[in-house]
Amino acid sequence: MDVSTANLSSLASSYLVPLAWKLVGALAIWIIGGWVISWLRGIFHRVMAARQMDGTLIGYLDTSIGVLLKVVLAIAVLGVLGVETTSFAAILAAAGVAIGLAWSGLLANFAAGVFLMLLRPFKKGEMISAGGITGEVVDIGLFATTVHTADNLKVFVGNNKLFSDNIVNYSANAYRAVDLRAQIAHGVV
Repeated sequence: MDVSTANLSSLASSYLVPLAWKLVGALAIWIIGGWVISWLRGIFHRVMAARQMDGTLIGYLDTSIGVLLKVVLAIAVLGVLGVETTSFAAILAAAGVAIGLAWSGLLANFAAGVFLMLLRPFKKGEMISAGGITGEVVDIGLFATTVHTADNLKVFVGNNKLFSDNIVNYSANAYRAVDLRAQIAHGVV
């Protein structure tokens, strides 16, 4: 063996083989982690459905848990590859602050949507008056609630506007009280 072949062999055993093992390990973690996340989300979805929770709330929680677990999985894969995850976490936090400031209105609508789902002042299919709109709730979305009005308009109201206003739920009670005054003739007993 000549010197150049020995140097290539030394280079391959010192750098390329460990790199290849790191890549194989990272790929295995990504594949197995993705499978475990799907499995956990399926269990979570079945448990929430068995408890007869609202479908919109299940969707919120399922999506949130899925995103959180995938971020943890990505950080784990980067750790296996040798990337310093503490600096990555600091960059991620700084990016989160910048995005939060830029999207403060959207985040306010998102937070209000979460509170609407948790506090449940109204449900899909109920008649409400809030945020300057009166109509039937068609969907409670991530950032906005869809309402059909009496004059057949489809209105999207930001969840923050709904949550910060008084909410009148016409469908919450089985009966509504009506107070009528009527004048009758003086001779009627």
